[in-house]
Amino acid sequence: MLKPFIQAVPTHIITGFLGAGKTTLLNQLLSQRPAHETWAVLINEFGKIGVDQALIAQHDGIAIREVVGGCLCCTSQLPMQVALARLLQQTQPDRLFIEPTGLAHADQLVEQLSQSHWQTSLKLQAVVCVVSAAMLLDQRYRQHDTLISQLEVSDILVISHANSLTESHQRAIEQLISHYPKFSHHVYLTEQGQLDFAHINQFPS
Repeated sequence: MLKPFIQAVPTHIITGFLGAGKTTLLNQLLSQRPAHETWAVLINEFGKIGVDQALIAQHDGIAIREVVGGCLCCTSQLPMQVALARLLQQTQPDRLFIEPTGLAHADQLVEQLSQSHWQTSLKLQAVVCVVSAAMLLDQRYRQHDTLISQLEVSDILVISHANSLTESHQRAIEQLISHYPKFSHHVYLTEQGQLDFAHINQFPS
């Protein structure tokens, strides 16, 4: 027998540039799923049919859907709305993760998911932005409008490839925190995506 449709599913957005380590982090988070829960994943990678889905570890109790043919945040909302509605209806998950393309303006995605017709089915948790150690020192990334929009809307900052951090990286992290004080108590250094799920399972402050 199907369980009743779950209202206000806790929803986590994992954003960041292509290559930042979003999928690696997501796989590690999915590995922490309680055995009695069903988790769902909606992924989107512009122009990459099936690639990201293939990179996500397949487990019982985890349902994965992919939106292709454009970015979730800036193309027609219909494909995303249809895919998300079907995912919620068919899997009735206890928790939902959304991994948008690295080109996504996360603020637009958050705005879409905050609209009234999603209020009874989604409960947005803190938004996570993943930045790799290499990107910290590359001005092409740090000054890119897309990354800026991702940082501005995010509540948690995850630095991947932490084993390669140098004093220059530490200074760059300090500069980011000085510009975005909200990260002062919500920045995590990770290697191979290792992060305790409890760190992201929170509401924005």
